[in-house]
Amino acid sequence: MGALNPGDLFKDHKGVLLPLLAAAVIIVGLGIFLNEGGDYLNDSAQFSGPSTDMGTNRNTYSASPEMDLRSGVDYRATIETNHGDITVDLFEERAPMTVNNFVFLSRDGFYDDLTFHRVVDGFVIQGGDPAGNGTGGPGYSFPDEINPNSIGLDRILVKDAPYLSGLYSTWNSSTIGYSPRSLQEHSNDTLASFYDDVIGYSYNYDLESYPFGPGVVAMANSGPNTNGSQFFITVGNSDTSSLNGRHTVFGRVVSGMNVVDEISQVSTDENSMPRNEVTIERISIQEQ
Repeated sequence: MGALNPGDLFKDHKGVLLPLLAAAVIIVGLGIFLNEGGDYLNDSAQFSGPSTDMGTNRNTYSASPEMDLRSGVDYRATIETNHGDITVDLFEERAPMTVNNFVFLSRDGFYDDLTFHRVVDGFVIQGGDPAGNGTGGPGYSFPDEINPNSIGLDRILVKDAPYLSGLYSTWNSSTIGYSPRSLQEHSNDTLASFYDDVIGYSYNYDLESYPFGPGVVAMANSGPNTNGSQFFITVGNSDTSSLNGRHTVFGRVVSGMNVVDEISQVSTDENSMPRNEVTIERISIQEQ
């Protein structure tokens, strides 16, 4: 991702995480915050079917799909790529709305022939963007499904979070929630309350979230409650604990981790885009 823009991903995954919260609630930085496009989802909105977006030659939708997961069914996804297959156990109980969305888009062929447009060795591979550059989505957005307490964020203070410490002396007029003053004023807050009260996440304490680690599948976003179609997979040697509480985890790789790691090592340009396309040929859904 030069100058930062809403389509940026991160510059240095090995450095200090520097999330920026702009007035339009677009966060860019060293995490995985991408502009998905579309408006915030109105909770009362109903799925009304696809329309053709001639700009991307991909179906877009006016609202997220209605819940269609079957009770008692274990859902898995096979992501077929030009580097091999990746099998994912989907967390239909931990993130039902997110899994429902992913299952719908996969079965509707939305992901067919899209790419992993962002690849960072030692961190993540990211795909699911019909625009292919980090700015696209399905035409809608939907809320996060995160319980910060189940992943320990209620036990970590802002002042003790290593990925925030570098921001105490860094001033940027657009940082708002992450400004040095804010961090100092909230230094004794837990990360759970800081992300909730200051940054604007609306957490769901009825869920049991899964913590970040290698092989985790999660939603990319551009801030709180801006999920769409873009997702990422953490690689085998990644340290992504700083993403806890800010991205909905909805699955984990159970087969094909070697494919994830192989993709993470492809040659990329200065924007972390593979020089040779890494293609998602299709995503199939299995019920068990």
